Amino acid sequence: VAVSATSLEIQPGDQATPVTFVVPSNVNVSSITTGARVHARGTLVGGVLTLSSVRVQGHEDSGDAGVTQVDGTVSAVSATSLTVQPSDASTPVVVAVPTSVNVSTLQVGSEIHATATLVNGVLTLTNFESRQGESSTVELSGVVAAVSATSLTVLAGDASKSVVLVVPAGVDVSSLKVNDHVDVRATTLNGVLTVSRVSLND
Repeated sequence: VAVSATSLEIQPGDQATPVTFVVPSNVNVSSITTGARVHARGTLVGGVLTLSSVRVQGHEDSGDAGVTQVDGTVSAVSATSLTVQPSDASTPVVVAVPTSVNVSTLQVGSEIHATATLVNGVLTLTNFESRQGESSTVELSGVVAAVSATSLTVLAGDASKSVVLVVPAGVDVSSLKVNDHVDVRATTLNGVLTVSRVSLND
């Protein structure tokens, strides 16, 4: 957000407090302009945060200035806000959700790649992609052995295999009963088999 021969001020992607580095004489920042996305490293020298290296992230320069991209797991979601825990376990990133972006398909635990931009100083979601590589879809048919608002147990196939699935908040299983024949679609998220759709098999 500001740069001179002796100082470099950076607005972190997670919208934390801007960080100011002192630029020593052995580090050249002449190629850095306001709005460029950078990766900076510094050390404390005599109690002063001093820049030791800086690298411009070229693929997000110029027209993409202010763009933040996050790969991680959804830790909270609503119609107006999305919180993503980055894969590198750094500070969670909170973004505003505009009316133009539909996040109804997301749930806590979903793996996504999110892109956000600064809109009037607020980090705002522009789009997201589900990380298909992090989840797999399973379809099975069987007989309900047990059911609750948060869990579904199905005796799959020839009833020789008992499959226990998590029922998320967005899936209604209140009409199911023990011994019902069902078709279930589920996804594996972080190793947990989670129901995405269930229907009676007549």
